[in-house]
Amino acid sequence: TVLTIPYAAYTVAESVHVSGVLAVVAAGLVRGRYAPEIVSAEMRIMARSVWNILVFVLNSLVFILIGIQMSDVMEKLGRFHLFHLLLLGVVISAVAIAVRFLWVFPAAYLPRWLSGNLHENGAAPRRRELMIISWCGMRGIVSLAAALSLPTVLPNGQPFPARELIIFLSFFVIAATLVGQGLTLAPLIRKLKLGADWSMVEEQRHVRTAMSAAAIVAIDTHLARANAPQKWADQLRSEIADRVALAAPVGLEQTPKNELLLELRRVAIRAERKELLRLWRENEISDEVMRHQEEILDYQEAQF
Repeated sequence: TVLTIPYAAYTVAESVHVSGVLAVVAAGLVRGRYAPEIVSAEMRIMARSVWNILVFVLNSLVFILIGIQMSDVMEKLGRFHLFHLLLLGVVISAVAIAVRFLWVFPAAYLPRWLSGNLHENGAAPRRRELMIISWCGMRGIVSLAAALSLPTVLPNGQPFPARELIIFLSFFVIAATLVGQGLTLAPLIRKLKLGADWSMVEEQRHVRTAMSAAAIVAIDTHLARANAPQKWADQLRSEIADRVALAAPVGLEQTPKNELLLELRRVAIRAERKELLRLWRENEISDEVMRHQEEILDYQEAQF
């Protein structure tokens, strides 16, 4: 589904003469919303692996392609002095970095100025954090793909104006931001003395506690219906409580001792997943926390 849904959405949209790009975006939004409920744990694990490999391969191919084309690009830019090309690249890179600063800070504060409720209840973003967000605007494959997608000739048969210059400047901006901003990011974080994100830590603790409580309730309910020995519930409660106390991912040991214990572990995982989705649907946890806990549950479910 990771690969087929975008192509299917684009093909269907183009066949009815609507925007294929918007159709792909809409399909991605719908899948992201409902995939946790309709996609199995095994499928998500496989999809993550496929997607990681695919992203790596595509990134590599794009940069290999630009390396192959760069000699031809530089040859066609022979009418420009090298100093002027480098100077133009520095100016464009500086403008790209400055525009991100001009966007991030107003985008962070303007909603608070316009919304009284947000101003009163929401925590104000710290300038040091916004500085890091602004400085993390490295350019990459999207900018490069946009430049390479420019046609070589116009519909009238004339060469596309300044295509080689655009490709060169795109590559320069990517290199400047990846190397310049990337290498200076860690020193900047140390200079600004940014501590740990305790809000994320608290959110992780909150979701682990809620998931463990749901798992214990589900275990007790299942045991009551099955009229099973209480010792299995005590063992699973102890495992869950120990993991929450140690701030470890909620989950159970890998090796089941019998069929009943195996079934109890599955019941606990299903209850944890249901509680996780409830917290996510009600916006009590962020997407990042939800995906992290979902991945943990997927691997645990695959073990059983």
